[in-house]
Amino acid sequence: MEKTVTEEYSNEKKKKKKGLWWKIILIVLGCILLVAVGTCATFYFKARAMSKNAVKVIEEMLYVPDEFPEVPTLIEIDPPDYIPDGNDPDPRLDDPDLYPDDDPEYDPNDPYYWPEPYDPGDGSGGYNPTPIYNTSDIDRDVINILIIGTDRRSEKENGRSDTMMLLSYNKKTRSAKIVSFLRDCYVYIPGKNRWNRLNAAYSWGGPGMLINTINYNFGLDIKRYIRVDFNGVVSLVDAVGGLDVELTVREIQYINSGVRDVPKIPLEAGVHHLNGKQVLRHARNRRVGSVDWSRTERQRKLMYSLLERAKQEPNPVTLMSLLYQLTDKLDTNMSADDMVNLAVDVVFGGSFSMGNAACPFKGTWNYAWEGSMAVIHIDIAANKAKLKQFLYGK
Repeated sequence: MEKTVTEEYSNEKKKKKKGLWWKIILIVLGCILLVAVGTCATFYFKARAMSKNAVKVIEEMLYVPDEFPEVPTLIEIDPPDYIPDGNDPDPRLDDPDLYPDDDPEYDPNDPYYWPEPYDPGDGSGGYNPTPIYNTSDIDRDVINILIIGTDRRSEKENGRSDTMMLLSYNKKTRSAKIVSFLRDCYVYIPGKNRWNRLNAAYSWGGPGMLINTINYNFGLDIKRYIRVDFNGVVSLVDAVGGLDVELTVREIQYINSGVRDVPKIPLEAGVHHLNGKQVLRHARNRRVGSVDWSRTERQRKLMYSLLERAKQEPNPVTLMSLLYQLTDKLDTNMSADDMVNLAVDVVFGGSFSMGNAACPFKGTWNYAWEGSMAVIHIDIAANKAKLKQFLYGK
């Protein structure tokens, strides 16, 4: 039967309409592709510029004098592994009560956490950025990245290394290890040829001197770092939409007492969703629990939550968009290729295991005095061996 003119017109109209929809779909897909390519390209060039200005790894080996200062005689003030709890009257805890305006990290009168750097009178004070000296790879399948959290509040200051956390990722076994280095560990600082707290290395010589000090004392091969300050932590957490964190009632009280421009967290122990300011307050809390030991444990748990949050990204385009946002929140000496490859492997490579620890390890340290400075006296050889076993199984 022959089609009528009306039927032919109707079919032609449907074809045109269908073709129009395909054009619209292709245009939308093209726009998405352009945005994705543009985001990737922008991230790549921003990351290149960031790593170009970062602390470099040089091929020279670290120079250590044949004769260097022996560790000063320390006065041990507590039995081995003594950790005061949140109700202990030990003076390191200051006042265990919570005050709305109080953050002991900011207190210049705290005799246990003096601002660094300081000049001891022998001309060794002051900030002098140091390169990262080359070390032989212990295991080529393992990527070691030092996460440095600083208390810097502006671009004009260097600040102190408030957090020193090693993220060690084994590509072959798909396992990640996180190790917190307590800042009061009393170690030899090769860049200054003197003994001091570990965090003094960063204050004196930036990421380079800090990495060199950790590598020298603990026999590691760290070459990469990521550095983030307070504002960067807040922005980073907000960029991923916040984090789900398990909290005790006292931890909730501490967060609520210091963050005022958001709704208070209900005083119920359990998992709560935190924004950037709340996460920062929680990460810096050394009033609840066992001083710096509990604080660094919280930081390791937050790092795990952040990695888990990153694994929820549904596709590479979204991941690239997230990486693009993060380039403004931190600085690193990792190349753009290294960042992308690591992120894709962690996020899309399937499940992976994770372990965490604190250095110094149990049974290897004492609280002590070095003059008027409170420090953690550690058995360096024992911690070196335990780190190697924990990270590499050797």
